[in-house]
Amino acid sequence: MLIVLSIYGVLVYLIFGRFKLLPWSTSWKSAVATLGLIIALVVLGALNYLTPSGTVTIHGAAISVTPNVSGTVVELNVAPNLPVKKGDLLFKIDQVPFEAEVRRLEASLVEAKSGEAGLQAELESALSEIQRLEAQLEFGFQRRDDVVELAERGAATGFRMQESISTIEQTEASLRSAQAVKRGVEIRIGSRIGGVNSAVAQVEQALVSARWKLEQTIVRAPSDGVVTALTLRAGDRANQFSSSLSFVPDEDLAMTGVFSQSGAHAFQPGSVVLVALRTLPGTSFTTKVEAVIPATSEGTLSPGSLPSIGQLLGTKHFAVRLVLPQDLPDYTKRLGTSGAATLITDEAGPVEALARILFWLRVQFNYL
Repeated sequence: MLIVLSIYGVLVYLIFGRFKLLPWSTSWKSAVATLGLIIALVVLGALNYLTPSGTVTIHGAAISVTPNVSGTVVELNVAPNLPVKKGDLLFKIDQVPFEAEVRRLEASLVEAKSGEAGLQAELESALSEIQRLEAQLEFGFQRRDDVVELAERGAATGFRMQESISTIEQTEASLRSAQAVKRGVEIRIGSRIGGVNSAVAQVEQALVSARWKLEQTIVRAPSDGVVTALTLRAGDRANQFSSSLSFVPDEDLAMTGVFSQSGAHAFQPGSVVLVALRTLPGTSFTTKVEAVIPATSEGTLSPGSLPSIGQLLGTKHFAVRLVLPQDLPDYTKRLGTSGAATLITDEAGPVEALARILFWLRVQFNYL
């Protein structure tokens, strides 16, 4: 824009000042100012529509490392802003209470398995008791029959008859009780999950959970990357519901461009874009549009809440995701790195030359 206005200013000077081809009157002053404004608006509109320019930023997902268990940090094995490999130890939580829980459940498991073996002994005892009572009941019936026969002959009293009947009833009650005990033991033995006694299965599952928690006291790097803004220290309490440190992985970096909506028509996946990062002053590279981001927070409404004026007004820009070249030096791909970008459409025509000059100036301004 400054270049066009400078050229226009030189022409005005030559016509009205140097060669005095036209008088510098009030009417001509108004005409020159109006024409200059029109030229500026036309050029600006052509640049925004045919060669849209914007800013780019390199983004990445920072992982909030949150332990799965809570406890006191006893060892910190990472330094800030130094690369770590996937699986490297970051920090360790005090294992004493978790080891104690594992040992307690291991003892409970032994006890539960012993109890399962004891059920078999209880069942055998109940069966023996039933057999004894059945034999006693059979003897009671035989004795009752003998008493009845003797009573018919007048050799037995009514008391002996009542005594034999009472003995039979007591034996039958004891037999029913023994059979109930047997059914209860059988139910406890038959209570199984996946072929394992339910009591044993409960302790086994609790032991699996306790061992897993013990393993979680050792927190390792989820991938290759860097720990930054490290404030965690040995002696701090790590909480499973809050982040202990921020981890920036090396992969999944993305370059996002923000452009004016007047040039939205030009952006399609595969479109070529010129990019100049501030970390690479004096140089530029070309890349392609990977995707046009379909939404931003300015256009989204939250359920259950009233929209803000900012959400209703929207934004004048839109975002695209650009392909980040893998051959760029590492220092140029730090999170937050910014730069300028320009897309030149096939319909740019004479505006292309101006757009390339302006882009070249942005490349050089990166030195400042």
